[in-house]
Amino acid sequence: MNLQAQKKALLNEQARLRKDIEVTAPIVNSDHPGYSTHMADDASDVFEQEQNAMVHGQLQWLLSEVEHALEKIEDGKFGRCEACGKPIHPARLEA
Repeated sequence: MNLQAQKKALLNEQARLRKDIEVTAPIVNSDHPGYSTHMADDASDVFEQEQNAMVHGQLQWLLSEVEHALEKIEDGKFGRCEACGKPIHPARLEA
């Protein structure tokens, strides 16, 4: 896979992640659960809110990784290991 194809794939992933973050943000930032009339309902609401927060956090982390890769492309450092500087196998970059 060439550099332009990698960049295009990363830009597509960046757009997808931003959209997913935009969709999950209101769910995560909604009113705190735990104000219903039944304890079991409260527990379910809290569990669901926690799961949504975890997904939202994972999406934000993935977006930061994609943006870091895009910065490396711009800096001419994409495709090299940050620790040792050796080239990364193209199959690994594609993954």
